[in-house]
Amino acid sequence: MNNYSAESPTMNMDLVVGTPDAGILLPMEIWEHVIDLIAEKVERQWNLLKCPWWLTLISCALTCKALYNRARWHLRGNVMLLTQSNVVSFARLLRAEPYLRPVMRFVTIAGSPSRRHLPIPHIGTFAIMLARCLPRMQALVINNAKWTIGSIRQQDIVNLAAFRCINELTLQYIRFATVSQLGQLISSVPQLQILRCARIKTQSKSISARLTTTPVEHLIKLQRLLDACAWCLRDLRLTLNMKGVVDQSPEKLCEHINLSRLRRLRSLRFSTWCYVDSDYSWIPHLLYTVVTFIVDLKIIFHVSVTNWEERLSALLHRLETGNELAELDTFLATPRIDIRPGNPPVQVFTRIGRFWLHLQPVQVKDF
Repeated sequence: MNNYSAESPTMNMDLVVGTPDAGILLPMEIWEHVIDLIAEKVERQWNLLKCPWWLTLISCALTCKALYNRARWHLRGNVMLLTQSNVVSFARLLRAEPYLRPVMRFVTIAGSPSRRHLPIPHIGTFAIMLARCLPRMQALVINNAKWTIGSIRQQDIVNLAAFRCINELTLQYIRFATVSQLGQLISSVPQLQILRCARIKTQSKSISARLTTTPVEHLIKLQRLLDACAWCLRDLRLTLNMKGVVDQSPEKLCEHINLSRLRRLRSLRFSTWCYVDSDYSWIPHLLYTVVTFIVDLKIIFHVSVTNWEERLSALLHRLETGNELAELDTFLATPRIDIRPGNPPVQVFTRIGRFWLHLQPVQVKDF
């Protein structure tokens, strides 16, 4: 954690900021209010540096001395804790300067700054010392961690429930000893709304811990989850890896997953991994189970770097000769897509390894 002196936000009505060329000089209070509004838009997701609002805050801090303090005050809301001493120093800082507490929104607890899996016993210290010091903490990120049996007390995980304001939990590059440890961690966040998992491993061989893909025979559990949150779910991102699945027919898939009960769904993203024998007809079939107006639709085709030329060629051949695009065209002509001005266009991407091929956004009116 970076320990630097803190400045309280300035409120100087006499100071004005502007340029002679612009012809408009605004009081500093207005500029600070604009920066506050920008900060409210920041979402942690996977990486803050990919959030345009966070980058805007950085730009504000680098613009001039007048805006530096206010923007820097919000930029301090992202903290990484690597050791016990980091946690203790962070707790002392918040006790010495309590006005910083409301700005702390994103906390990362890591075993190492790189992708080395190391124990994180300091998560217990964090839960005990900081439960009442972070009233606006929004997201907890745990990464680069090794969760061995006995390395973290169960009571330490239970203590995380004291952070009633956390609604986002991101788990990356973590090795659990058992699947039950993962379940206990997720259950310890009572107000959880968003869960992100990547590169999760477990020593248990009897239960698969790959949370990013779901075999078709287990999709019934996903449907039960969708039904449980049907009354409030607005943004759904579904990724399917059909490798090794013999029956890839859309009828078989739609036996296990149906979107017709999602009455508030507004944003939908389908992602699929591409193989030589992949069948993509499930995409339009699943779209036809939607009963709400969709304002944001994305379809992403993932092509692995292994044999990527063959897989990409198979993908393009399938889309050229199959009925998927025609059925998608028919769906886009229905009232299920909200085409009012200001809504984002339908987008189709192809991702090869870590590289994206951004196709031109498809406007519904073009179909």
